[in-house]
Amino acid sequence: MGTCYTYEEKMKKVDEVIKEMNLTECQNTLIGIPNRTKGISVGEKKRLSFATEVLTNPSILYCDEPTSGLDAFMASQVVLLIYILL
Repeated sequence: MGTCYTYEEKMKKVDEVIKEMNLTECQNTLIGIPNRTKGISVGEKKRLSFATEVLTNPSILYCDEPTSGLDAFMASQVVLLIYILL
């Protein structure tokens, strides 16, 4: 996000994206520790990947099948977020 935002502004944006992408249940989940923790689901990984891209407010957002592997509701949320960003 860069240094032009305060810590509070950054955390507010993170919280907004977590809610928009329905990631509140896994926001404190440790990931990347095989055989130690369950981690997050495939759908959560997909949404997390998209959310991290959206956080930086990119001038170009490359979306290669952003809804594949998501259920209908979450796919519609991703598409809606893309429309909002346009």
